[in-house]
Amino acid sequence: MRESVFDTKVLPNIAQVEVIYKGLDNNLHQANTEIKNISKENFIVNFAYEGEFTIEHPQSVDIRFVIDNALYISKTTLSYVKRVGKEIYFTIMMPKMMSLVQKRKYYRIKLERSCVLIATDENGNSTSFLSRVVDISAGGILMHKLESMYDDKYVNIEPEKYKKFNIVLFLDVDVVLKLSARYVRFEKANRLKKYAFEFTKMNLNDINTISKYVAKEQLIQLKANQNNKPLIQ
Repeated sequence: MRESVFDTKVLPNIAQVEVIYKGLDNNLHQANTEIKNISKENFIVNFAYEGEFTIEHPQSVDIRFVIDNALYISKTTLSYVKRVGKEIYFTIMMPKMMSLVQKRKYYRIKLERSCVLIATDENGNSTSFLSRVVDISAGGILMHKLESMYDDKYVNIEPEKYKKFNIVLFLDVDVVLKLSARYVRFEKANRLKKYAFEFTKMNLNDINTISKYVAKEQLIQLKANQNNKPLIQ
């Protein structure tokens, strides 16, 4: 990751800040917050929360934010927590450094899930393929192992022959999305043929559903792979 000095001038341009903190259960949690106030030494963010909320403070936290379609992460200190009604307010010390994670609007993670690609040609004829997700974000998906749903054989498709694509995405047992998509590119690595698609005509509900799922899955992977170590060493 490329590290740079944290520029306080970018804060007013940040719509949301994801704060990754440690709860009393010693597990990592994530809060999607909005910036409410900015001073020279710290800034205040808030988010709605139902139920009891108690954490230790001050504590070291990681924050994530998007600037100009680039995702950044920074390590800082959550110095104070206050509750007003259903709103939780975090006072966060101004970070000294920030690191570029991804040059994209939506955070992307590796994910093993099934999906169905429905390809429709210019005559309106549709063909369905069972596939596996390689990685995903709220902006698009990379998939591989396209399998014909009619003869259980892996197939090679020529996306250029099709006019329209729909993807049925099985995020969870009770979370199934049907999304319109545009073919972007083909990749081949280690004998794996991968197909990249960009989601189109996305509504806000679908974007939020995928974004929240990606954030939840990222925390699960973080706990499993890094043994609760901070995102930035």
